[in-house]
Amino acid sequence: MKKLFVLGLVLIIVGCSVFRRYEEAFDYVFDVPDLGLETVEDVCVWTADFLRYVDDDVHEVSEYWQQPYQTYTWRSGDCEDFAILAMYLIYRDTGLIPGLVVGTGPSGQHGWVVVMGEHWEPQIGMQVDYRDMFPLQIVLPYEEVLWRAVNRHKKLEVTND
Repeated sequence: MKKLFVLGLVLIIVGCSVFRRYEEAFDYVFDVPDLGLETVEDVCVWTADFLRYVDDDVHEVSEYWQQPYQTYTWRSGDCEDFAILAMYLIYRDTGLIPGLVVGTGPSGQHGWVVVMGEHWEPQIGMQVDYRDMFPLQIVLPYEEVLWRAVNRHKKLEVTND
């Protein structure tokens, strides 16, 4: 009985610390200046024009998720990095809550943004429909994506398992 009590207490403490990590993560990393962006389309067009695609090989690890400020400062990243910066700007500048879509298809995995049911591609600056291209898709919530980018720098793998 004592072991169950201790286990329960540990789970409560860990749960509280996870919530605190979300809050702490958002306190110190977002120094991207106001860019005058007002719509989701503005954000996606800006990321497509401002950033250049660079594979994760530059980090010497596979699937490194950059913080929004890193992507802004370095002016480069891969598909998830474009999406993470776009998500941050959409949330901050429009008040809408975006999600990250991670899709798997014949060409591998890819990430883009979903806002209010509309799918946006920050690499090309426009609305997209990837249902046929990436039939297996999951949507990750804004808070989880930003926490991962700030604390873990590692993406969630999408598989058929």
